[in-house]
Amino acid sequence: NAVSNRWARFLKKSGMNPGTTAALAMKEPLQTAIAILAVMKTGGCYIPIDDDYPEQRKRYMLKDSNAKILIGEDLEKIEQLIPGGTAGTTGTEVIDILGRQGEIAAESDENLEIEIHPEDAVYIIYTSGTTGKPKGVVVEHRQVVNTLNYRREAYGMTPGDMALQLFSYSFDGYITGFFTPLLSGAGVVLLSKADTKDLFKIREAIHRYRVTHFIAVPTLYRATSTPLIQTM
Repeated sequence: NAVSNRWARFLKKSGMNPGTTAALAMKEPLQTAIAILAVMKTGGCYIPIDDDYPEQRKRYMLKDSNAKILIGEDLEKIEQLIPGGTAGTTGTEVIDILGRQGEIAAESDENLEIEIHPEDAVYIIYTSGTTGKPKGVVVEHRQVVNTLNYRREAYGMTPGDMALQLFSYSFDGYITGFFTPLLSGAGVVLLSKADTKDLFKIREAIHRYRVTHFIAVPTLYRATSTPLIQTM
């Protein structure tokens, strides 16, 4: 919370305000979570741009969403998403979040006082585009709050629980998998993208952190519930 407050204050100085749209091109799981919280704390709306997306899809999403800020951890790579780079005419400001840590650390870690309304957009998820061009679906704060409150009550999570987050932040399931335990006072285990695809790493995390909750398809659940023999 303290770190995301500093990020949020830095983003506000960079032009991030209620109604502003920011594209996130993140990699490291903890930095990703902090970036999402920081954008929310400014009252802005974020668009997740997964590193695995084809370059054409990334550029289309950035242009179609009219994102004013592009936040990422690899400046050289994210600049390539903007026509003409940082010298282009899209009006998108690129923020290399890792290269600005000194400035961010100087910001206050106090909570921000931002007025956010239920109908305000919190994030935009793009469809696959299999039937044409991808379409951005705007998700509002009231929709997120409703589903999170429902899940918190349905799952019965407590501060003694631990949830394992396996979803990419470019998927709706990330919001429910990450925020439901936080709103319940429970903990969240964040794995790297590579580890979320490694069955042995998932099983190790479940046992090491005594995971009580995680969202998975039935085949993955069965695989993590049965003994495995790792071969060399």
